[in-house]
Amino acid sequence: AELIEFAQTTAGTLLLPVPSGVASDCPDVAAVAAVAGADILAETPALAAWVAGVVRSSAGPVTLGTYLYADGEANVRITAAADVLTQAAMRAAAASRRELSLAYLPSQTVAHVIPAAAAEAQRANAAKAPWWQSMMRYRLAIRPPLSGAAGSAAAEPTYVHDAYSMTQGPNYAL
Repeated sequence: AELIEFAQTTAGTLLLPVPSGVASDCPDVAAVAAVAGADILAETPALAAWVAGVVRSSAGPVTLGTYLYADGEANVRITAAADVLTQAAMRAAAASRRELSLAYLPSQTVAHVIPAAAAEAQRANAAKAPWWQSMMRYRLAIRPPLSGAAGSAAAEPTYVHDAYSMTQGPNYAL
């Protein structure tokens, strides 16, 4: 209920999956909150269809937020399910010429694609770090630029910030 109430104070619109027959814009926030949501692992195809429908019928831009976490191998499974929803949203946006943005909260200790400016900033900050930080065995987590990255125009190199931590276990390496 707290998330729904917060969303009502913003300029955006929060869309949540609810069972058939329940109006998501019902003024009884507690009633909507009690039934809103879905099991991303058990209901992936239905959620993908719902997300695609939301994108196709939107009057304006849509942001799909995938804010997920689970311990162990379940994290890999929910991430894969979120990828299915994201692909469905992207296909629907392309087919209906709708504006779509993607938002997620990644772990700070997994690999991320970063622009050249971020890679250079990391190098510059590491170069001017105080002596005591070298005691922490910090390593630059930038891999050499990728060549021919999917979707890149090759005008700017694409870097990978590889912050994988061995202490987190193998599911973060997948």
